[in-house]
Amino acid sequence: TQLNIGHLVDQNKEQRGEGFELRTDEWGAIAANKGLYLTSQTEPKAQGKQLDMQGAITQLENALSIAKALQNAATASEAHGADTDSQEQLKATLTQLAQSGILAYAQEGI
Repeated sequence: TQLNIGHLVDQNKEQRGEGFELRTDEWGAIAANKGLYLTSQTEPKAQGKQLDMQGAITQLENALSIAKALQNAATASEAHGADTDSQEQLKATLTQLAQSGILAYAQEGI
C-alpha cells in the first residue's frame, strides 16, 4: 500500500506524474462519519472552504428542477408522476453534508 504525494517517480527516479496517488493491491476503504465530498473541482491554493460544494449543489438543484418539470408534464397528461420527495431529501442531506452522505462531483460529469 502506498501514498505518493507531489512529484511522482518510479524506482528508477523516472517521472510518473504530479499530484498524489493512493494505491493498494488489496481492499481499500474510506470512512468519514459526518460525510464524504469527492470532487475534481479546482480549488486554487486552497483559498475556499473545505466543503465549498456550490457546483455540486447547483447540479443537484438542476436535476431536481428537471424531475419536477417532468412530474408536472406527467400530471398534466394524466400519466403516473415521478416521486421527487426522495430527491428533495437527498439534496437537503448533501447540502454542506448536513447529514452523513457521499457526494461526488465533477463539472464535466461523472
